[in-house]
Amino acid sequence: MEDLYQLANLVQQRNQLEHAMAQLIGEPFTPAKVAEFLARRVFGIHSDEGTPFDGYFTEGALAGKSVAIRYLPERGRLYSFKASLTEPQSDYYLLMVGADGRRKHALQVSTAFTIDAVYLVDARHDAPLWETRDKAFPEWLRSRQVYPVAHCPLIT
Repeated sequence: MEDLYQLANLVQQRNQLEHAMAQLIGEPFTPAKVAEFLARRVFGIHSDEGTPFDGYFTEGALAGKSVAIRYLPERGRLYSFKASLTEPQSDYYLLMVGADGRRKHALQVSTAFTIDAVYLVDARHDAPLWETRDKAFPEWLRSRQVYPVAHCPLIT
């Protein structure tokens, strides 16, 4: 019975943390909403509620360009993202990508919330590059990386 009380206590703590994070970001807590909040703050993105994308860049070479922010919790899910590029509705996608997806130990069933890399994808120009059948990491995407090592000069 002690384990039930311990589990209930941990669930209560998690709920309190998620409530505090929701208060901070001004939206219900999800990892994707936290990633969007971070992207807006770090990359100068103004949100636009009335459009099918997440906002506009407000400064630099991309000022005025529309952007859709996507959080992919595991790097292995990058391949599945290509479906989003079939009918681009924004000028760019900012992909905020989590860990490589390998479990640290056998009991880990969920992926921890991390942002290990960020990529800036030109929705129209880069779409044909996703046509590769290889499910491995797309090598061309390395040149679009803006975090942790910036290879893309459009965002500095």
